[in-house]
Amino acid sequence: MSTDPSVDPTADETAPQASRRRTRLLRGAALVVLALVAGARGVANATQGPRLESTETNAELLVSRTDQRLQLRLNQAVELDEESLSVTPRTPIEASADGSAVTLVFGDMLDYDTEYTLSGRVAGTYTGVSSVVETRFRTPAPTTYTLSRSDAGDRVLAHSPSPSDPSRTVVTAARIQEYAPLADRLAVVTLADDGTAGVELHAAEPWGDADATGTAGAAGAAGAAGAAGAADTTSFPLRFERITRLGGEPRGGIIGFIGSGLTSDGRNYDSALFLGDAEVESSPLEAVAGADGRPLRVSDWRFVPGTTSVVVLDRTGQAFLFRAFTDEALVPLGTYDALQSFLPGTAQLAVTESGRTRILDLTSSQTLSAEDPPPLLEPDLAPVPVANGARLDPSLPTQVLRSTGEVIAVEAGSPDAGTVDQVVVHDRDGSRVLFRPAADSSRIGRICVSPNAEYLSVETISPEGRPDGYPSEPGYTNTTTSYVKIDDGRAARSVIGSMNSWCR
Repeated sequence: MSTDPSVDPTADETAPQASRRRTRLLRGAALVVLALVAGARGVANATQGPRLESTETNAELLVSRTDQRLQLRLNQAVELDEESLSVTPRTPIEASADGSAVTLVFGDMLDYDTEYTLSGRVAGTYTGVSSVVETRFRTPAPTTYTLSRSDAGDRVLAHSPSPSDPSRTVVTAARIQEYAPLADRLAVVTLADDGTAGVELHAAEPWGDADATGTAGAAGAAGAAGAAGAADTTSFPLRFERITRLGGEPRGGIIGFIGSGLTSDGRNYDSALFLGDAEVESSPLEAVAGADGRPLRVSDWRFVPGTTSVVVLDRTGQAFLFRAFTDEALVPLGTYDALQSFLPGTAQLAVTESGRTRILDLTSSQTLSAEDPPPLLEPDLAPVPVANGARLDPSLPTQVLRSTGEVIAVEAGSPDAGTVDQVVVHDRDGSRVLFRPAADSSRIGRICVSPNAEYLSVETISPEGRPDGYPSEPGYTNTTTSYVKIDDGRAARSVIGSMNSWCR
């Protein structure tokens, strides 16, 4: 033991022991605090009830497809009181709970640009404590397009049914025959000075200025045609003597059109359907071939919504299903007079057979085969009476709105009877006029239903309107497009141009 009086041997031995005791006391206190916190949280969870942590959905599909899902994620496993479930604005809905997830399925497509509120009572599976969970979400507003032709140049304009959103120029060219929207681009058929037609891809981002009617900025659009968006424009390699029936599938990025005559590479086609991949740079165009390996002679065609499959009607009236960019054989679908349109939100195609409308159900288009053809449904359509001197011209548009029987038709007025053009909805409860032009002498052109069946776009041709002289997809000068709410006939807004994108 040291005899140095400056060293305290007792302190050397007791200090570490005291320190260790203090550490143990602190750790013990910390454990007590953690235990108290955990206990408090457990009590809170047992007394507060379930809480909403997140909401998951695809808002774009909610306004374009039926039977779409929205999932609520909660902080614990729950049981759902289905009777307490409410949706504002009201819409059909089914719900189920699985663990901590509540899944809601909307029976109908939702309205555009609308805030929905969902609420319902849930109870903790293991605690029995209940609470009301609520969430809000807004559906997207649609972007639609029209084509405006003039001597100063042609424009594709972007719009919304909302009158507060300005119309803006998207594409300009000397002569635009038609266009088709893709996810972030527009496929555009342009005509050269020699009359040949080609397909260009343009960025869909609006540029330039326009007012809410779409009339401003026209002069600037013509002057900027060579500058705006030029760097974002590509072209498919072939040009044709004639192109018709351009269409696009936004989710698949595929375009199609019927090409005829001599091409820029020296080949000759007779109404062949060409498909191209807009997502692949310098993608070749592929002609749809028949069983003999030669291109089909096509009179009409449609994309099956949400897929890269197409329905093709050949010159003999035979319909086929073709899956783009595959080696699979054509699937026969039957013989029809004409293809109409797909019922909104479905893969059910209205077709004309021996003068009557039938419904071709292509819901399972990805698995159909010659041995397993699609069902052909007999819709219970409402009768379409024509009264008061009006006439239902077979050349005028008709839309089957739903398989439940609603039909929207254009009735042509009769000057002798003092009647005017009008759009009429026919259902099991009778008929109602949906739209009449402001001027009695105006005429109605194309009518097209929005993907969610909320709006109808209606072309109105003023008395001063004259044929614009285009050889394919001809139109009229002084044409406007109105967006009309189908449920109440309210005209949300009117814009310049024709060939609304809902018709493409």
